Amino acid sequence: HSSILTRIYEEMSSGMLAYCEVHMIAFIPFPFLFAQVLSYALYSFSILCPFIVQSSLGEQDGGLVKEPWSWPALVVMNILLVGGFAGLNEIATELEDPFTEKLNNFPLRVFQRRVDASLVDTCHRGLPKDFRLEEFGEPAARMV
Repeated sequence: HSSILTRIYEEMSSGMLAYCEVHMIAFIPFPFLFAQVLSYALYSFSILCPFIVQSSLGEQDGGLVKEPWSWPALVVMNILLVGGFAGLNEIATELEDPFTEKLNNFPLRVFQRRVDASLVDTCHRGLPKDFRLEEFGEPAARMV
């Protein structure tokens, strides 16, 4: 059964490799200066975006001055663009430190404790009261 042992060793090796990669992610912090530059770039984008959208809509045939319906399009496009980039920034901020205990994180420790308690309960539980080996036939009763 050397193939089974080889497979076990392979799985343990891949698990250790994954642990080392997660350890590296957990203990190498995201550069603070880069995070500051990204937040300032987002602020400048939210200020400059209306002018960029206005100029792109002004190049169309209808334009902003000629047609009054283009102003709601300007407002909607600005809200979608700035809100989308702000949402991406918030998601990136949440993913910056994935292994901390925050209020909105998935409670992994609680679920791990529940799984552990279920396994312990399963291991220490006896046979059901209505369980009889005779119901499985004569060969099953002889095996015990």
